Amino acid sequence: MSTTAPRVFISYRREETAGHAGRLYDAMVARFGEGSVFMDIALEAGIDFVERIRQAVGACDVILVMMGPRWATLADDDVRPRLADPEDFVRLEVGTALRRSDVTVIPLLVAGARVPDPDELPGELRALTRRNAFELSDQRWRYDVDRLMSRLEELLGPAAETEGAASAASQAPPRVRPQSVGARQRRWRLVIAIAVGCLALAGIAAAIIAILGGGGSPGTPTPIANLACPSGNCSQPSVTPDGTTLAFIGSNSGPVYVAALDGPRASGSSPVDGAELAIRPNLATTGRLAYRNQRARAIWYTDPAREHPTRLATGFDPSWSPDGSRVVFTAPRSGSNALFTIPVPPHGEAVPLMPYVAGSDSVPAWSPDGTHIAFVRAPSGGCGVRGEVWVVNVDGTGARPLVALSGDERHPTWSPDSQSIGFSSDVADPGNYDLYTVRADGTQRVRRTSDAEDDVGSSWGADGIVYTRGTFNCGGGSNQRLWFLPLSD
Repeated sequence: MSTTAPRVFISYRREETAGHAGRLYDAMVARFGEGSVFMDIALEAGIDFVERIRQAVGACDVILVMMGPRWATLADDDVRPRLADPEDFVRLEVGTALRRSDVTVIPLLVAGARVPDPDELPGELRALTRRNAFELSDQRWRYDVDRLMSRLEELLGPAAETEGAASAASQAPPRVRPQSVGARQRRWRLVIAIAVGCLALAGIAAAIIAILGGGGSPGTPTPIANLACPSGNCSQPSVTPDGTTLAFIGSNSGPVYVAALDGPRASGSSPVDGAELAIRPNLATTGRLAYRNQRARAIWYTDPAREHPTRLATGFDPSWSPDGSRVVFTAPRSGSNALFTIPVPPHGEAVPLMPYVAGSDSVPAWSPDGTHIAFVRAPSGGCGVRGEVWVVNVDGTGARPLVALSGDERHPTWSPDSQSIGFSSDVADPGNYDLYTVRADGTQRVRRTSDAEDDVGSSWGADGIVYTRGTFNCGGGSNQRLWFLPLSD
């Protein structure tokens, strides 16, 4: 049976990113075929370019918005930002795509660019700032491009290597390399054949489900019942491996609550003394609680009765060892973040878990069998930077990526038997997070949730996964509630 290649349009500004766009185009054509990748196509005389853009962009699956450092500020001859012109081609392309729910919009950052602030953009483009961006670095170009194309395959299916794909390629118009043009006609790309080639998408929805579903039958998620959440915005659950005790925060800055848990039902929720302004709680099997004290800007821990809070170390994201004798946590190191371990009670300085590497490591999770630590590795620290789940031996050796999903992966959690890892990813829908599970060796990935809200911050107990559902952002979230996903594996 033939497969359908993704139809991808590359939007960019010739004056700034022509070289990067051409380089990306060549790599994508080699992977997907000429019939699947579009840019720099001349319009015939007399064509209504506004309507043609709407038809062509709307008919494709993905638009890659390539941004250089001046993408939002590049000016025309009147020293007015190009994006201020309602008929600017880039503005028309991106605005058209953002208005369509069936087109995935991915910002691509090159040459050190950043995502513009909302107030730098016209109203119809401001939603672009809420899409997770993908960085293409000159220093690791081939690696980043490969990740991008793998992400497209995750979203839309692998490139066609069949007669159908060859036919689509034969119908594609020839590519025109970037060249300079006049003010109103600076560039153009888009042609009649784009719409024809892109409309051949029958069956793509079924293909997405088959690819992203990953097999397996998840249980039915339900809200945690009888859980006190006065703020209406509770998140960051931590469940003991036996599934009997739950900690969580009652708003984006605390307090920390602890409750008894029986499957999807809680009881006896009560705040923890001393954790009124605290985040990232983590329960030990011994009953102790560690958390980030926001007033003290440090990690604190309690005794098994969750009393007598004591300062542990400067840092955040604490995770207990199975025997409760140590904590692994995140702390600043060489201008970014790294993982450290420290004994409890503390004596001596915290010790780096691994030798220094460029990038930022955070959100560690210690496996219940005590042998490994899962964590998130990103190119740099800071809010909104995309990360991947990694696993390292408890002695700091053998660090490796868990899966190559090319999305933004967050919040790893171990199954009670240490054989599987749960995490959140937006690979299926950029900017919208779902729960996944995977074997600890990276095999047997299963997508566990699929809904319009974000599913993040998971914690795995004996009966299933407790997680946060609502609107998530890296600074907190809103309208978040705790949900339960029953799992037997």
